[in-house]
Amino acid sequence: MPRTTGSKNNQDYKYKVEKLNEEGEVISCDYYVTQGDIQQKYGLKRSAVYFIINNPNMRKTNDFIKIKKLEQPMPVFNIEKENEDGNIIFRYNKIIY
Repeated sequence: MPRTTGSKNNQDYKYKVEKLNEEGEVISCDYYVTQGDIQQKYGLKRSAVYFIINNPNMRKTNDFIKIKKLEQPMPVFNIEKENEDGNIIFRYNKIIY
């Protein structure tokens, strides 16, 4: 199915990765836009990321991470519109959660 005319790419965080210690407690969490970003960061294959998201009990190894797909994507950038010397300037500030 093709994209509709005038549609824009949305830069939203769609995945939350929780890093766990050996006891299963959350040490830190990060947000990612794509599964490919998670693959690069943790050195996982595409199928491993899929199973961690959809069927975590089917994994034989425990990498001490949990990946959750966010129900409502979170924005990556905050857009600020400014007027400098008659010129409109858009500034994109990365949001850190």
